[in-house]
Amino acid sequence: MKKVISLLMMMLVVLYIGACGKQEYSMDMKTISYETSSFGVISKATIIDLENGVIKEFYNNDFRKGGSPMSISEIEETEFDRYKIEDVQKFESRFKNSGFFKWKEKYVNENIMDGLQWSLNVEYRDGSSKNVYGSNSWPSNFDKVVSTLNRN
Repeated sequence: MKKVISLLMMMLVVLYIGACGKQEYSMDMKTISYETSSFGVISKATIIDLENGVIKEFYNNDFRKGGSPMSISEIEETEFDRYKIEDVQKFESRFKNSGFFKWKEKYVNENIMDGLQWSLNVEYRDGSSKNVYGSNSWPSNFDKVVSTLNRN
């Protein structure tokens, strides 16, 4: 009898741990934002509005000259190119399966002071978020995840 109870307890623990690990995957995403910058000036910004099925992209070809914008909030709405997401569910599914939710919070190469900084943030409908930042360092599947944000 003790073996049966022990086995049942272990199964419950395994099921609980498995459910906790997938919680973030099942949360309803509201927006995804991605930006790259150098010397604090944004070179590219992408905001994906999943509620309205829109991708907004901003490219700053003059970022090497310094100045602004230094945050997404400084970018005027008129400076974004807009694209409609044809299939929001497919887009979300592709992103959720990209490996992003296994990323650490920070990827920083302490040996390089200049270079490229990036951030990728997911905001959920309940107001919570997952935020990841990098400076001259990236997770191994970075390109795969970022490619899911393209409008194609």
